[in-house]
Order: sequence, then structure tokens, then C-alpha cells
Amino acid sequence: MVMISQGRTIVAIDVGTTKVFTVVGQVGAAGDVRVLAHSTVPNDGLRKGNVEDVAATSQAIRESVADVERQTGQRIKSAYIGVTGAHVTFENAHQTFEGIGSSGVVTAEDLRRMSQRIAAASASSAAEPGRKVIHAIPMEYAVDGETGIRNPVGMHSRHLEVEAHLVTGGSYYIEKLVKAVEGAALRVDGLVLEPLASALSVLTPEEREHGAVIVDIGGGTTDIVGFQHGHICYTGVIPVAGSQFTNDLVQAYHTTREAAEEIKVKYASADPVSVDMKDVVVLPVPEKDVEQRIQRREVCQLVKERAQELVYMIKSKVNETQMEDSAIVLTGGGAKLPGLQHMVQRTFRGHVRTGAPNGHSHVPPELQNPAYATGVGIMLWAAAEAPAAAASRKSFGLESGLTGLIAMWSKQMKRWAPWAVLAPKHQ
Repeated sequence: MVMISQGRTIVAIDVGTTKVFTVVGQVGAAGDVRVLAHSTVPNDGLRKGNVEDVAATSQAIRESVADVERQTGQRIKSAYIGVTGAHVTFENAHQTFEGIGSSGVVTAEDLRRMSQRIAAASASSAAEPGRKVIHAIPMEYAVDGETGIRNPVGMHSRHLEVEAHLVTGGSYYIEKLVKAVEGAALRVDGLVLEPLASALSVLTPEEREHGAVIVDIGGGTTDIVGFQHGHICYTGVIPVAGSQFTNDLVQAYHTTREAAEEIKVKYASADPVSVDMKDVVVLPVPEKDVEQRIQRREVCQLVKERAQELVYMIKSKVNETQMEDSAIVLTGGGAKLPGLQHMVQRTFRGHVRTGAPNGHSHVPPELQNPAYATGVGIMLWAAAEAPAAAASRKSFGLESGLTGLIAMWSKQMKRWAPWAVLAPKHQ
């Protein structure tokens, strides 16, 4: 059993299409996070990142949480939850605020009040019917026509403009996710967009500043987030990921999903030429007491074709960001596919690498793996956020929840870059 010392304990859960990953961390006095326990269990309650079977998802969450409870000896009552899915969209909105600065000087309190107004305006008008705002993130400011200002505190003006990155999700899908978590007898402390969490765990400050696109290839979706000048500028989701590779093998060879997944993990490659032509894989045939022997290179050719399709879709999304020359960082379980990084590198002009959460202290070696980037990122996000964000647990997309989420993002940005906007005070 893990010994728990004094300090704030946080729980993060990545509810994925193929697995539920739960990690428990403890925040030290200096803000560092020590992983206390973690657990991964299979999950078949999601499809393309969306909860399809609430009961099955609740059961997977319950099993994963019970495992970390055994490791820590503590009862877990709430957690931060990752959210993704093809229903997630974004827009960059421009808002203008008059009467800023009672003495003609922009203050930190002005930014706090403005953040609350951004939250209220976003909740009331930015999200169309049937959608809720997940994040409303101030990106940059303009004062008296001067644009690109990162921190306007101390500047003389009573007129302030702000560019905000608004991330919205389908109310139906968000509510099903929350229902699945609550079905496991847990409260939701806050929702965190999964590619943002992955970015927090794998991107370097230099990549966020100079421009980088993180491509998080999970089980059901491939999530994309673009960063420029230290702030997020693009969010996108592709409904193709690791499970589609597995499905291809199931359909092509009429085998079980379990066998196809094992073959994919152990033997698949996006570079068939690198595989010995003599290599053979064995797959069972369901409902028949026989096995089929298939050339491994043939399996890899099938995987390569799906990988090429995915890379083409990634290229299309990255073109939307106008960041084709920026660094590309692959993460998520699908990023471990041999040959994929080289395929992506041949497609993009910028540097391409595979990222894992290995730049943080107290993250054990077994979690320094692209497959755990999202879960570790959710934990890091939660560790840095103010208690204010807890208000979002009852009404995601409403003003109180958004204020907490802005506070959470702002505090993260303060750690990432000293010029970031100050977080609004929670009421």
C-alpha cells in the first residue's frame, strides 16, 4: 500500500475508447506532483471517443478506481475527467470591453472581471443550442489598436479587445460522459479537453512558444491542438484512430477483435518493407477450431494503407491551422506504431517527434509512455488549477463552470509563460 503524506490528493481519469486510465497524484508544497497509484482497465463502452454504453463505461471506471483505492487505501469520491470526441469544435472569438481601468490603467482585477464577462458571453451566445462551452481561453489582447499583447496589466487604456479560444462540445455527449462517471459513484471535479491535457504533458515551452501541433492518436479519435506564441490557437478532432486499425484486421482476416488487437500491438508496422518476408503471424478463426497463418508483411501493408489515410486527414487538419511548417508532436497509444513517425515526417516540412510525459518529476517510468500522455496531463492540469474550478462540476458550460475553467487555464499559462493573463477570482 502506498504511504500518503500531507498534501492535496487529486484523481484524473482518461475515459478512452479502448481503456480507462486512472491516476492518483499528490501535490507537494512546491506545486510538484508525485504519482501515488495508477490503473488501466479495458473499456468497450465508447465509440469514437463518445460514451455509447453508459453502464459499461461506469463499470470500467468503477473497476479502475477500485484498483487505485486498493493501492492507496483511500476512498475516492471525485475526479477530473478528460473529454474528447468528434462532437468537439472550436472558434476564435473577438470581444471588446469598454470602461477598463478606473484610473485609465489596466489592472489585474480588470482582467479578472473581463474573464468572467468572457465566460458569461460565451455561455450565452457562443454555444449554439445543444452545445456547451468546455473552455473559454483568453489568447491575446489589443490596446488602442496595438495587437498581439500578451499581458496588458499596467498599460494606459480604457478600451481593451481580446481574442479568446472557445471550445464547445455537444451537450448530449457531455451529459452522457458525466452520467457514466456519476454511475461509478464519483463526482466530476472538472472536465479537461484531452488534447490540451496531452499538450501539457508532452510539449516543451519552446514548442508552445515557437509553434507546434500536437497530434494525439487515441483509440477512437485523433485529437489535434495547435499552439503559437505560447497560446492555443486551434482544436480539431478526427474520428479515426487506433481502433480503426484493429477493425481493418478483424474484417480482412475474419478473426477476433482480441487477436487483431494483439497482432496490431506486437507485429504491425506502417513500413512493410522493414519487415522480413519470411515472418508469419497466426490468427484464430472464430467459431472454428482452426488457425490461419498470414505473412506479417501483408498485415503491415494493410496497416500502412490505413496509416496513410490517417496522415492525409491529419495533413488536412493541420492545413486549417496554417502551421504546416511548425513542429509536429505525435502522442497517444497510436503514436507508437512503428514507421508512423517517418511517414508523418515525409508529409510535413517541420520537425516531427513522438512525445511522452517524461519531462516531469515523480512520474514513474511505466507512465512515461505516449499512451498515458492524456491521463498524466489531466493530473498535471488538476494539480495546477485553483479550487475555483470545482464550481464547474454541477453545470458545465455555465458561467460559474467557465470561470473556474478559465482560472484553471490561466494558472497553467502562468506556469508555462510569465506573461500569461492572471486568473479570475472565484466567487
